[in-house]
Amino acid sequence: MLSRMASSTRSVDRTLKLLTDLADPDQGKSLSDLARASQLPPSTALRLLAALVDSGFASRDVDGGYHPGHRLIQIGAAALREDSVHEHSGPHLMEIAHDTGETANLGIQIEGERVLYLRQVASPRLIQGVGWVGRSIPMTGTAMGAALTGDVDASGYAWTEGSVEPDVVAVAAPVRGASGGIIAALSVLAPSYRTDRAKIEEIGACLVEHCRALSEGLGAIDDRKAVAA
Repeated sequence: MLSRMASSTRSVDRTLKLLTDLADPDQGKSLSDLARASQLPPSTALRLLAALVDSGFASRDVDGGYHPGHRLIQIGAAALREDSVHEHSGPHLMEIAHDTGETANLGIQIEGERVLYLRQVASPRLIQGVGWVGRSIPMTGTAMGAALTGDVDASGYAWTEGSVEPDVVAVAAPVRGASGGIIAALSVLAPSYRTDRAKIEEIGACLVEHCRALSEGLGAIDDRKAVAA
């Protein structure tokens, strides 16, 4: 009985790991790629992937590559609808992208030491940083990570160059929830060649204002108003 339960638990763990790798935009989608990432024998990965395809959690294209299926997408969409920061961030991201001319992002902390890009509005310019939704980056050494840990300067934002991609500047500021704790961060990604220090300060100020407004919308108390009262 215990042996069957352990075997069943291991099978579930393997399937969940395979689903995680399947949803990772940085991960290859072939059978060999997914088997390697999940540390599974190809025969086991093939069997689990076939079950996921049959149940709608995965799909297979004509070239043999595997992708998230409609049921996995449905679950993700339902989860995002329940996420208030994702729901409220849309107008702020649109304004940030418009006002700065660069790509605006929403990120949250996951797995303790990583940042997940949850939402994005692309720069209106031809050269832009897009395709980040669903990707994750380390907390350490990144602007998003600094914002999520509250490691920002006196102006309320953090910035790095080359931490997410070469020749890309990232600027980020924290978003607070009703309890006052940091629950997310807004950031801007911009090419280094058009982002000098004056531009970084402009972007930082824009992010801080939108983070403050988004935080208020989520129930956080604005310290400036509290002091004035």
